[in-house]
Amino acid sequence: QSVSTNPGDLTSDDYILLALSRDSLHMLEAMADYDKALRLKPGNKAAYNLRALLKEELKMFDEAMKDYNNKNSICQCKIILNNN
Repeated sequence: QSVSTNPGDLTSDDYILLALSRDSLHMLEAMADYDKALRLKPGNKAAYNLRALLKEELKMFDEAMKDYNNKNSICQCKIILNNN
């Protein structure tokens, strides 16, 4: 599935695909893509969980927990063990 290059045509799911396609050097851009996905579709469960995983990787543990505990998150029981 290809993603449109016109930002006005992108859907919430397009932004998730775009974020997932980014490598580790572009994590902040991926975060912005998840944010855009959630602005377009605030109940997007996948976007909350994927953004939480990215925040964990960036050691933004408190922010990750907020996404995991969001009522729209797929898994509200996620525990981050490695937060030191």
